Amino acid sequence: IMAAKQAAEAYEDANVVVMNTKSLAECYSALTMLDYSSDNLDEITDNFQMVIDNVVDGSITYAIRDSQIDEINIKKDDYMSFINGKIVASNSSKIEAVKALFNNVEDIEDKEVITLIYGKDVTDEEKNQVIQFLSTSFPSIEVGGIDGLQDIYSFIISIE
Repeated sequence: IMAAKQAAEAYEDANVVVMNTKSLAECYSALTMLDYSSDNLDEITDNFQMVIDNVVDGSITYAIRDSQIDEINIKKDDYMSFINGKIVASNSSKIEAVKALFNNVEDIEDKEVITLIYGKDVTDEEKNQVIQFLSTSFPSIEVGGIDGLQDIYSFIISIE
């Protein structure tokens, strides 16, 4: 962020604003809600920040060794569930890791959209299982998915 802010200051051909997003999920959610019809920079940045502040950032990745974090026992090759950068669960199943993540999201009934960004290791069957779980568990929330094809994270999840 610091490097981006320095570059923005150095670039004189346009008015560049750097937003302090902490994750891909926050940035993606804010960009999808961006109102391109406005020419009021303060309004645009305020709306962008409002979206960022409302996003719950989830992710599923795998463990490379046995460990214990925040009283959660993790075995090598388990799938770890993170919410806003904090581990909430560890499971041997990718799908169970997703379910555990959503079981730990506070105030999920107040959310409207879930966006899943699928990693390279997620199969079509797993995508369908997760969509089915979310659609059944949270019928009032819109659920969508994108093939991000990232290596490390099986799922990057934006909940807004």
